[in-house]
Amino acid sequence: MFPCKILSNGKCKSIEHRALVNDKATRMSIALPYGPSLDTVIRPAPELVDKESHPPAYVEMTYREFFELQQTGRLRSKFG
Repeated sequence: MFPCKILSNGKCKSIEHRALVNDKATRMSIALPYGPSLDTVIRPAPELVDKESHPPAYVEMTYREFFELQQTGRLRSKFG
């Protein structure tokens, strides 16, 4: 899950990164950190939330909380 899914209140779906491993070539990965400030609050955009027909699908949290949950693998268990 990525912030775009939270911001869109579940309308935009993200796919998980998958890499195929093979014995013919060496794969190299480079981690590039990007994103908003760790103190930025992420939540569904108000324009996409309607308490009656489109309630918020995700709880409000800071990007730091989101990142920590994502890195520990607890994000999936929290939101399914």
